[in-house]
Amino acid sequence: MQKIIVNGGRALAGEVRISGSKNAALPLIFATLLINGETTFYNVPDIGDVRVALELLSGFGAEISFFGSTLRINAKKVKYKPENPELSGKIRASTYLLGATLGRFGRAEIPASGGCNFSNRPIDFHINAAKSFGATLSGGSLIAEKLHGAKISLPKPSVGATINALLLAVSALGDSEISGYAKEPHVLAVVDFLRSAGAEIQLEKASGWVVIDDKPYYRVVETVIVDDEGNEIDSRLFSEASVFEDCNCYDIVFENINVNDIDEAQEYINEYNYDRNVDLYLCITTSAYNVTE
Repeated sequence: MQKIIVNGGRALAGEVRISGSKNAALPLIFATLLINGETTFYNVPDIGDVRVALELLSGFGAEISFFGSTLRINAKKVKYKPENPELSGKIRASTYLLGATLGRFGRAEIPASGGCNFSNRPIDFHINAAKSFGATLSGGSLIAEKLHGAKISLPKPSVGATINALLLAVSALGDSEISGYAKEPHVLAVVDFLRSAGAEIQLEKASGWVVIDDKPYYRVVETVIVDDEGNEIDSRLFSEASVFEDCNCYDIVFENINVNDIDEAQEYINEYNYDRNVDLYLCITTSAYNVTE
């Protein structure tokens, strides 16, 4: 059995750059199918799931350039074709193709999604949402000649179903309301992305999201920072590690962090640090969206 041995007793000090969020990058990558032009992302994590997602997009004819952490996707000339089930079966995020391809092409295959098998993970919420927007189920496909606005309520706050419902809502004609939505940071990153491309989305805590849209495709998004909501896992991990034993009297600098992602960790730090001397500096990179008409 392999082991990881950690020798403690040494103070932590220095600078840590928080990586781009995989959970934000994946739905944003698939959401580019709705953009009739080029989208640019910065600080994209170069990991296996991202590479699989890009290969799936290439199958539709998207032009992709990925150097360092900068990703450019041009979906202007994409055409519908059934996705490769061998590829889609490698990642859970392939379920976002349901909303993205139905929104762009009016057709979607029920994805053979993969991912972690820690529990039963059906996609009935996704399919029912698609039906609410006017899609019909035929065999293993969802088909919609025209998506219309809808008022839906998710039985529980599913991240995937929320994102697919958003992609469908901004592609539909008319107003839509989604209640029972998931509030994770990467879901809000999708909201910000769609807003930057021209979608009118109003967040209402009481009733849910109200999405207003009059056209299926939007302005080209020139610049999006993928980690605009931060990588909350990295942020919390490093933040809490910074106040472990023998870390006092040293400065820990975090670059590219969103303080909203470490609120719980900050409470722990404040409580634990009442008689210690740890300076925690948060260097926040503000996200920017530049759009062209």
